[in-house]
Amino acid sequence: MKRLKIIVTTALLLALVLSLPAAMTVQATDTTLTITGNGVEKETVFTLAELVAVGLSQNAYSALNTWPTESTYYAEGIAISALLEKAGLKDAATTINFAEAPASDGSAGYNTTFLLDDILAERYTFEGTKKAVPAIVATKLGEKDFSSMDENDLRLIFGQLDAQEQTTAGFVKSVRIITVTCDPVKQHPKPEATAKLLEDEQYSVELKSSNNNAKIYYTIDGSTPTVHSTMYNISAPHWQPELNVPFTVSGSTVVKAISVATGYANSEVLSFTPASLDSTSPPSGAGMTNFVKTSSYTNGQFSDVNENHWFSSVVAGAFEYGLMIGSSATTFNPTGNVTIAEAVTVATRVHSIYSTGSDNIQQDNSTPWYQVNVDYAIANGIIGADDFSDYTRAATRAEMAYIFSRALPQSEFKEQNTVNSLPDVVSETQYRDSILTLYKAGIVTGSDAQGTFYPERSISRAEAAAIISRVILPDTRVSDKNY
Repeated sequence: MKRLKIIVTTALLLALVLSLPAAMTVQATDTTLTITGNGVEKETVFTLAELVAVGLSQNAYSALNTWPTESTYYAEGIAISALLEKAGLKDAATTINFAEAPASDGSAGYNTTFLLDDILAERYTFEGTKKAVPAIVATKLGEKDFSSMDENDLRLIFGQLDAQEQTTAGFVKSVRIITVTCDPVKQHPKPEATAKLLEDEQYSVELKSSNNNAKIYYTIDGSTPTVHSTMYNISAPHWQPELNVPFTVSGSTVVKAISVATGYANSEVLSFTPASLDSTSPPSGAGMTNFVKTSSYTNGQFSDVNENHWFSSVVAGAFEYGLMIGSSATTFNPTGNVTIAEAVTVATRVHSIYSTGSDNIQQDNSTPWYQVNVDYAIANGIIGADDFSDYTRAATRAEMAYIFSRALPQSEFKEQNTVNSLPDVVSETQYRDSILTLYKAGIVTGSDAQGTFYPERSISRAEAAAIISRVILPDTRVSDKNY
């Protein structure tokens, strides 16, 4: 996100500050607030007097921190919406960042980015009677009642969408720069789930997100989760992780979950049944020994694959084990893309052979051709019903990792490599946990010594053949690597 550099100065009289009680802060009269960025018509600088002249409102703001602990802020300040109107908010504006003044060494101060629609949404205080309250830059603040308010260095304060929403981490102090942009909105990755069979056919379900600051909301009644649904991780992991405990449901319960984080659009819905995720109790007769060669392959069988190609052996293996066929009777198309539908189809074959000893997915006259495989994948927890809207487009490498890593129980992906970091797989990378599962199991090794994965690139048929071969043949996996 591009930011315009604005130098803001705040003159504080040291002697005056030292003479005040420790709990009290004073706002200098030459404090300025700059609104900038390509999301407003003009850069606008407000002095403290000009801010006050825009208009003040007083409200009590219920709040919750990430411990979590409830509190109430009694605040007086200027509505963010009014300030943006003064600066000429553009219709195309999408994000808004609140930041402290840069430090003396030029480094950025504490700042937080929100979606504009999120910070300007109708938010509430649940202190006493629920009522709507505006997001403000507060000039006065107190935590007992309105009479306790003191002059306060500009601070972002906003209401809650729900009484369980944890808002205080976003209450940026000493706000000096507000940057509004028209940047594309990023969607947060979906949460991931694991399930463990307990007694009486009940399952313990655990949810997690790759972003420690994200919140996970879930439902078990089939409804779509929102910020008003049950929150799973009620404490940030660095505070009281013991509060984030698995929940217990039957194996056939449809669990749906979303991941929500400041500055991102809510994730897509993760939908699954716990029985489909159980990694501890494979079905009777299931196992890796079910993978046996069912076809013969001869060199030159595909005109575009010869024995000198790096992928010759993996194409042969994928064909002989019944996982992939040619794009025609005489070609394999090794450099062609793998579609989402094709990746799902390969994964369902793996799942069926592992579970029953053969590919028992009965093809029919369904339209489209892949529907029977998609239905099987959803029913067995390989993918969620809402994961993909277009099965005919090319799959990315990250999507392939997600689909292939769920074709077998997690117990079949034994860790044999250490992964501390990868150059292009970070906490916000979609399907990060699935990618790391394949790295740790030695199924993927990256494109260089650092383990670069290229998650957004499309995957070729030859690459898919190599990966799925390592999925079903543990002896071919790579071990003792460190990233």
